[in-house]
Amino acid sequence: GIINEITRYISFVMNVNIRSFCLTTDDGVFEGYIDLYVHNMGDLEKLIDKLLKINGIRSVVRTDL
Repeated sequence: GIINEITRYISFVMNVNIRSFCLTTDDGVFEGYIDLYVHNMGDLEKLIDKLLKINGIRSVVRTDL
């Protein structure tokens, strides 16, 4: 499923540690956030581009906490 594809790419392909992962659903629409430790901004941009290409993902937004 989509969650497996997201976590597999983040962890195994990009070798990025997931700090936390929160996902909620309402009438079949999922919304969530993933807190990551990234190596650099280039890796973050590459990761965002890849996530946007996953079927079913409509948007990816970077936030600073």
